[in-house]
Amino acid sequence: MSLFYNSNIEINEKIFEPREETEKIVDITLKYLKDKMDILELGTGSGAISISLIKRMSNLNITATDKSVEAIKCARKNSVKNNVNEKINFIKSDWFNKLDSSLKYDIIVSNPPYIPIENKKLYKDLRDPKNSLFAKDYGFFEIKNILKQSSEFMKKKAFLILEHSHHHTLQFDHVLKYYKLKKVITEQDIYGYDRFTVIKNF
Repeated sequence: MSLFYNSNIEINEKIFEPREETEKIVDITLKYLKDKMDILELGTGSGAISISLIKRMSNLNITATDKSVEAIKCARKNSVKNNVNEKINFIKSDWFNKLDSSLKYDIIVSNPPYIPIENKKLYKDLRDPKNSLFAKDYGFFEIKNILKQSSEFMKKKAFLILEHSHHHTLQFDHVLKYYKLKKVITEQDIYGYDRFTVIKNF
């Protein structure tokens, strides 16, 4: 059991453990939220982010996805523990692939794998599932997959909020224009590193 944003979150060896520094993505997302917004979380893992958001603003419509069956089971269990199970729709999906493209969202939020798989040997002590940590293309592969498809699922004047490595900050500046997206701001984590980028489609 771990505490994330004052929510009790249970994990196991098959689930990514939410970090203290990721709590800031909840703070950032809250700045852009209004009542009754449609929210999509990609790669929910334990459900910590979605659970934290709905506990702060109960009128949100949240859909949370993960490609792992074990993660979806864990997230649902955590939503029950936190008394929000009727307010979050959990879907097994690899990013957007099982979602109805006719449904659009005001905010998409994600903490995808972003540690470079090329540096995997440096992270032997991490106990989380490897597919929740590492990505090809020096950690940018899964982020790019999200960027490629996100516009299709965003309402007009919507936001995409991503956690990423501080090494990726300049890459956002180069690639966003290809997906008709614009950077709003990059914010730092509790250690002072670039860690979260807010993106818009207008």
